[in-house]
Amino acid sequence: MRTASSELSWPVGEPRLLPLLPLIYVAWADGDLTPAEMQGIRARIESFDWLEASARDQVARWLEPDAPPSPAQLGELLAVVRGLTARLPVAGRLTLVDLGLELARAADDGAGGEDWATPEVCDALEEIQTALGVAPAEVCRELLSSDAARATPSVEAPAAAFDLEAMTRLLESDYREVREEVREMLRSPKFDYQYGLDKEAYRELVLGWCKELARRGLGSSAFPSEYGGHGDVGRGIAVFETLAFGDLSLLVKFGVQFGLFGGSVYFLGTKRHHEKYAPGHRRSAGAARCLRPSRCEKWADQRRPGDQRRRDSSGH
Repeated sequence: MRTASSELSWPVGEPRLLPLLPLIYVAWADGDLTPAEMQGIRARIESFDWLEASARDQVARWLEPDAPPSPAQLGELLAVVRGLTARLPVAGRLTLVDLGLELARAADDGAGGEDWATPEVCDALEEIQTALGVAPAEVCRELLSSDAARATPSVEAPAAAFDLEAMTRLLESDYREVREEVREMLRSPKFDYQYGLDKEAYRELVLGWCKELARRGLGSSAFPSEYGGHGDVGRGIAVFETLAFGDLSLLVKFGVQFGLFGGSVYFLGTKRHHEKYAPGHRRSAGAARCLRPSRCEKWADQRRPGDQRRRDSSGH
């Protein structure tokens, strides 16, 4: 059996395989397919009678659930996609299937008769695209955009027809200070979005951000002061809203960690739970105990794939 570190390269000289190239990259890069789903895609491709046996074997090497490509090999695959698409027309960048067909058409130049573009083949490719469970047009745009293209363009803002300072004061009301604190935090290099990370590395990045929120006491805003908070639900909502200016994965994690988990302990827990998880740590201690970085990390560990959720003696 091949291991993840074994030699693995895409046969760019075989046009008939190119319709599958974007689909296979996204299958691994998205990171949400189970081994059974990956095996199902592999079985579907192995049934393609328009591919020679040797070509099917080459593709199958990229779809071994027990031997995934390494991050470096995925990076090389992405480089192949972007290199081949550099001169494609925009019309060929609608979905992953469209992109793959355009890649094959450009490489084949009509020499092979486009037997990989029949309705039957297109339907089969659409089935694989659907099995990936992604928004194909959005993924295709993300796939082909360079880091430079992702950067916010520098544009001169038009002159406002009203007093910006007055409007900001009106909209942010009593929570302007904490909103600006969150915005300043998001502008810091530590919270810069990082592209090209695999799923596990990205999870660790978001976890680190969440721990920083806990360290700053931003997750405990809605909790009473005896549990290390500010006793101000509005402040907590302001923090949550302002986080939407940054990475939305952090926004979701913040809501789950401090709202669903922390809120469940506070509102549904008994005095015993409050004493165990929120023993009155103040802001200087990093917020209530269930909201501190160590708790944040422990909760994330419990939710990682492959781990069994811990249950108490009642089975809940």
